Amino acid sequence: MINTFFRLRDKLLIVLDEATKKAAAESGKGADAAGKAFELEFAKHFNNIEYPHHYRDEDGKRPVEIASALRKHFGDEKYEEISSHAKKAVEEYRKELHTRGALHHSKSPDIVAWTSQPSDHRSFTGVDDPNTSADVMFRTGKKFHAASLKYGAQPGARNPGMKDLSRLSGLNHSVIEDLISAHDKERDKIMGDSISSGSLEKKHAQFKELKNGSPEEKDKVERALAASVKHRQGVAAAFANGFSRMGNVEKSNALRRLLSAEPTVHPELKVHYDTNKNKVNVGHPAEDFDRINRNVDRYEVENQGTTIVFHGVHKDGSKHRILSLGIKNGSSSPFTGIKGAAHIESGYKKILAKSA
Repeated sequence: MINTFFRLRDKLLIVLDEATKKAAAESGKGADAAGKAFELEFAKHFNNIEYPHHYRDEDGKRPVEIASALRKHFGDEKYEEISSHAKKAVEEYRKELHTRGALHHSKSPDIVAWTSQPSDHRSFTGVDDPNTSADVMFRTGKKFHAASLKYGAQPGARNPGMKDLSRLSGLNHSVIEDLISAHDKERDKIMGDSISSGSLEKKHAQFKELKNGSPEEKDKVERALAASVKHRQGVAAAFANGFSRMGNVEKSNALRRLLSAEPTVHPELKVHYDTNKNKVNVGHPAEDFDRINRNVDRYEVENQGTTIVFHGVHKDGSKHRILSLGIKNGSSSPFTGIKGAAHIESGYKKILAKSA
């Protein structure tokens, strides 16, 4: 009876986990394309309806050619909708630049560049800035400014690898490596000779095929997925314990990193077009987090299954869910490795609103 309960529980965990990952993967592909279109159209509207300067061809294509390919992908109506969102975002961005004295509303930037890769930032500014997440940068006179662009319902946060998370949580990475090694051995034992030798990429492809295989193969897949869920729960628990043991300053520094709120060499604003509310939010991540920090009594860390949750307790005693950090498979199988997937929660805006 008890064994039956746990087996049913594990199957439910698998179904929920797979549904979440499938939805994320399907929306992710579209979101990536929409995000790229938004970046290009933002740069174009900011640059007097001309596509921006760039330092490398992406897949052998210049910005105007990438935009053309994306237009074909989405169709004219959808692409024009994204472009109109980008235009609205530029208008709000320019207002903020004017308010900050960075660029007068009647002036145009000297040069606008599409800078979605670190090498682009270096090429444009001549400076290596490890903290920047700028997608578009511009120069006026001798001064550089940056915009980190987000398009979609979620405002976006950093998605760290296991080594980065080990460093942030104060864990010796060998702890995580041991957990990964133990999982890999269990996974291979479960799958047995149903998965042949070869690269992880080939094993991942075989695993996907086995989902539609014989009853015996399907059972192996279910057990391997259940083992993956438990493995990621263990990894999340280890990181949560590491973060929980930290002092408040250390937690704050880790959270700042995950929120991409570290100081940058050149002034950088975050421009988020919320597709759910059709609203543009422009902010300065480093300044915003400084405000929160000044008004938070303490940070708390909670482990929820495969997710680590960061809460901020305001000086008035109210508790706010600031960021969630999920431990995910790279794709929909246990042969693709694991990574962190961070999301800024609604409590971030709430605690910011009450922080002077």
